[in-house]
Amino acid sequence: MNMGNAIKICRVRKGWTQEQLAKKADVSPSYLSLVENNKRDATLSSVKRISQRLGVPLSLLMFLAADSTELQGLPEDLRDRMSTLVLKLLSEDRGPQSPLLF
Repeated sequence: MNMGNAIKICRVRKGWTQEQLAKKADVSPSYLSLVENNKRDATLSSVKRISQRLGVPLSLLMFLAADSTELQGLPEDLRDRMSTLVLKLLSEDRGPQSPLLF
């Protein structure tokens, strides 16, 4: 699982700096940098706060963080389509704190 990469993808898609997300999620910028660079594992409470501030359901953030071995059982084309859809939803302008809803 690469939670740091998933957080970074979502943050960049929103056009936020690490400092902006860190402030919104009440974590230090250095902590967020370590997490995004996979030099530190994020606590579950931090990941929850980060996902809330990003407006991304925790389950989708975890899906984006999953590697192919963790998604065994799902056909590869389905994994690709789901990833593409999630990233597309992240790119849509839904307003400042409007979460993804399904």
